[in-house]
Amino acid sequence: MSPIISRYLDDVRFIIDRLYSKVVALSDIRYLYLRFVFNRSKQFKFIEDYASFLETTSDAYACQSIIDGVDLSNDDPIKKNVANSILDALNNGKKASFGMEKWFDGDILDLYKAGEKSGDIKKVLDIFLEQESSLREFKNQFLGKFLAPGYILFSGIGFAIYLGKSDFMGFANFTPVSKWSDISQFCYSLSIFLADYYISIFLAVLFLIVTWKQVAFNAIGKHRAILDRCPPFSIFKAYQSLSILKLIAIIKATKASDQKAILVAHANSNKYVQSFTSVMLNSLDLGETQLARVLDVGLFPARLMSRLYSVSRIPDDQSKNRALLIVTKQAESEAKLHLSKTQFWLMVMSWLLAVAITGITVIGFALVILNLKTFITTN
Repeated sequence: MSPIISRYLDDVRFIIDRLYSKVVALSDIRYLYLRFVFNRSKQFKFIEDYASFLETTSDAYACQSIIDGVDLSNDDPIKKNVANSILDALNNGKKASFGMEKWFDGDILDLYKAGEKSGDIKKVLDIFLEQESSLREFKNQFLGKFLAPGYILFSGIGFAIYLGKSDFMGFANFTPVSKWSDISQFCYSLSIFLADYYISIFLAVLFLIVTWKQVAFNAIGKHRAILDRCPPFSIFKAYQSLSILKLIAIIKATKASDQKAILVAHANSNKYVQSFTSVMLNSLDLGETQLARVLDVGLFPARLMSRLYSVSRIPDDQSKNRALLIVTKQAESEAKLHLSKTQFWLMVMSWLLAVAITGITVIGFALVILNLKTFITTN
């Protein structure tokens, strides 16, 4: 082969390699985007569809049915990508969970693997969907009570910013602000302040939220127990305790050991919850056999722990697992009772803040209009 042809072939190989690397990079970017879009809510919807098909057919046919559903209707196209990944794994002689690995969150994947191992995937998925539904309902019911004061508060802030941007709709040009009522002057100062600094205020609030999330998910130690007594940390702790208990109960429903259930919970938890699950695992390593004593590490409310101790007294493991699932269904009620005072005082503070900001803005603006009307009449 001549040197010219050899160099030419080397150049062609180089170009092909570069193009291939770019195609791979673009493919990775597309996958990362699809994985980001395939959030937890969409994962639940896929699991619901998948579980419904498993009632009458196999994994492979369930995937094919989902693919056909996307092709023949306006269903979410991401479902097709997920179903194809599972189908590829099945066609290569692997389990469905292998194809799910790159699409699903760790806890969902571990639950599915536990279901595969127990031989009753449908039952595990049904329990999981039921528990997740009750958890979402608890969250929505708790936060839903703050929608009304929140709407009023943000409406009042928005109106105040509008008044500040428009210099009180130009009314300050008709009568001196110094002659306005005290409420109107305060409202004027507040609206000007909000109009000038609303972006800075928004960024400050955003910074506080991000900082709080970092502290809530990661801070541990002796001072964390003090924080957990105060909102919003007390609310965060209650929600985390519900999530982790439900996960343990579902894994236990697959006939897994206490060690396995808590290991799965530990692997799929944030640093804060892991500080509790680590103590649970140490307790198991020391030979503790009663699950309630293992779970009694300060994460769960006292009334819920009393229910768990009652479950631990049941001698039969199968009956014990069923009872544990029943307790987890009642856990939301225990959490609501535990947070009732917190919710009440937060509601009072929310309404006071909403009524104060919106009331001052509306009353101050109304008094300016009345003052202007009086000024025009007398002049």
